[in-house]
Amino acid sequence: MQRRTAGLATALGLLAVPHFPGTLEGAAEASVPVRASTEGRIRLLVASGRPEAPAPVSVFPVRGRHELGSAINGFGGGRGHEGQDIFAACGTRVVAARAGRVVEAATAGNEGNYAVVEDADGRQQAYLHLLGPSPARKGDRVGAGERIGKVGATGNADGCHLHFELWTAPGRFTGGRAMNPRPALDRWASEA
Repeated sequence: MQRRTAGLATALGLLAVPHFPGTLEGAAEASVPVRASTEGRIRLLVASGRPEAPAPVSVFPVRGRHELGSAINGFGGGRGHEGQDIFAACGTRVVAARAGRVVEAATAGNEGNYAVVEDADGRQQAYLHLLGPSPARKGDRVGAGERIGKVGATGNADGCHLHFELWTAPGRFTGGRAMNPRPALDRWASEA
């Protein structure tokens, strides 16, 4: 049976490899571009013969109509504000601005429901006031554009918005410095 399955996969142009969440082992060795789909515990890599669009490096974190508000909602904001508020309707999708590993996904007083993603270089992005707990869990790897949650008003928030922060290495909880996220947000918005 195993030999017949392998022969069938070869005849159909399929390469079956074990599925390990968050990885595409075997894809790098394939001689043609591949597109992934999950079926049970096996990841099927389907040879398309066409180049796939490269994964985005960075994206704007709110996927829908939004507004950045006034200066008080920005970095500093006359009140030590360590991020940028992005106003949108409650329930608007929030996605990872950059790929990385989720280092925190929790609920806390001022933050409400939140998630923190760390880039490969140790910088971090924080997503605060999410509508509900993030579907991303601590230790998960997320790609740019993957769902982090939904815009909400949890914690110390007046109205629906995403409070978005950028932190230098070593990060938000470990001695990094908050950076003004507005230049990056403006760049990502213009690339959309």
